Amino acid sequence: MVDLEIHDIEGIGPTTAKKLKEAGIVSVMDLAVASSEELAIDINTSKESAATFVIGAQRLLRDSKVIDKEFLTADAALEKRKAMLRCSTGSRA
Repeated sequence: MVDLEIHDIEGIGPTTAKKLKEAGIVSVMDLAVASSEELAIDINTSKESAATFVIGAQRLLRDSKVIDKEFLTADAALEKRKAMLRCSTGSRA
């Protein structure tokens, strides 16, 4: 497994890394799955900056082959699911 650190994410320096650690974000994966709205509050930054950090973590994980798919919000996953074609089997069970 690749050893990734928070400071490996573009745009995250020592000060931001310290704030993230204080907020309980100790790994790149923690950051990749964080809510940007909650993160913004936790580390006292803008939602845009928080979203940039989250996206940067996701990109680093993909580029390092730790994950191979895009992250989706629950809303996006629901919309994708609604758009899927349904094929009935005829079963009533």
